[in-house]
Amino acid sequence: MFNHGRQFGQAFAYHFLFAPYVLADWVLAALVRLLGAAWATRLFAVLVFLSLPAALYAYLRAQRAGPGVTTTLLLISLYLSTDTFFVLGFLSFRLGVAVLLLTLAAADPLSRHWSGPRYLVLVGMVVLAYLTHLAALVFVAVALGIRALMRILLRVSSVGREFVLLLPIGCVGIWHFAIAAGYRQPADQTAEHYIWGTAPTKAAGLLWEFLGYRSHWQALILTVFALCLATLCVAPARSLVNRSRRDGAPFSEPAMLEPLGIALAFLCVYIALPSSYSEASFVDVRAMALFWLFLIVGLARLHEWSVFEAPRAAATAFSLAVLVSALNLAYLGKQFRHDRAWLIQYRSVVAKVPKGSTVLPIYTAVKRGVVRSSLHAASYVVSDRAALIPYLFSGDRGDPMKYFRYISRPYAPDEAWYGSHQPVDWKEVAGQYQFLLVMKPFDATHIPLKGRTVAENQTAALVAIR
Repeated sequence: MFNHGRQFGQAFAYHFLFAPYVLADWVLAALVRLLGAAWATRLFAVLVFLSLPAALYAYLRAQRAGPGVTTTLLLISLYLSTDTFFVLGFLSFRLGVAVLLLTLAAADPLSRHWSGPRYLVLVGMVVLAYLTHLAALVFVAVALGIRALMRILLRVSSVGREFVLLLPIGCVGIWHFAIAAGYRQPADQTAEHYIWGTAPTKAAGLLWEFLGYRSHWQALILTVFALCLATLCVAPARSLVNRSRRDGAPFSEPAMLEPLGIALAFLCVYIALPSSYSEASFVDVRAMALFWLFLIVGLARLHEWSVFEAPRAAATAFSLAVLVSALNLAYLGKQFRHDRAWLIQYRSVVAKVPKGSTVLPIYTAVKRGVVRSSLHAASYVVSDRAALIPYLFSGDRGDPMKYFRYISRPYAPDEAWYGSHQPVDWKEVAGQYQFLLVMKPFDATHIPLKGRTVAENQTAALVAIR
């Protein structure tokens, strides 16, 4: 983007395309240019972490939520922003969730009072959602569509106005299928198959985004979170049982009803979506991130309406929100310190890779829950040593990042072949690579090549192929 291919021009090609996923790469590349890789990656991670609380605050302001419920929801969002997607590194998707909330915040006042500048803001947010993540655009369409339907049924907005609010999504969708679909090249790897899952896997996926490392600590944090949700249900339940009313029924207010309607819509989307397809994994569970977010917002708004029925419930919910966010951040800090210590050792082996060489990383670790925290650690070979590995996300590999490609990608066995025992063409490996970067522990009998160990420690071994 900045050096016109001076360092990597023989290995990679980059094109300025108006396509999904590119926005986060632009932001991170610009930060690297300004601050260097070490500080840029820190700042980017913090930016993604804070994006959900900031966007949720804007959404709640547009919904005219009270300060008490806003504070409680912001504390809960600190837990939701570090879900399984965050620890997996799906940072573009996490940014997409924040952009969705900002889009809803931009649309809300337009249903009451039309404004040209505000409509331009809405159009801009739809475009940002598309550039951030394709799922973000789809989910914006779902959320705005349900919102429009409910406002029309409640007679607080007109069909014409809601159609105009949905129009930018249709225009961007036409662009994607008419223009951006042509960014795929004939030589790109494709495997158009869909995995839909089963009833048991769908049931298990309901809590997927809270599990992460699947440890006892995360089970404890999830229990505290469930208690917080139960507390938010106490006051609305009492109000409904006692048939209490304050300024009318909450179900006639869009701000009360919309979050629950959107949550229900995303639950249906989760059931309908496949679990994975050729260009993406964890497809259906992405809808669950939005389901839980809007379900919590809906419960909190009902709690706000009826808290006079249970005056202690608000304080209890706030205390539990503080506890769940504190426990979660403390636990993640412990996990990230462990990963950081491992990466420091791993990069000390990477430092021995000769600059400009070709390296085949071999991943041997096992998952902790659904997390493979070191799966892409070998990318440091590229950033630290300007050497070549075959596993960067790229359009020619079948990934959706059509703007970034290998010019001539070397032979690449499946990235997780070691644990799945998939076949490897070792003649191609010996002919195209100079080094193997083997994660420890490993069984040498699985790697039938002779070589000389250049560097090693407890995390990895760098082997020069003979």
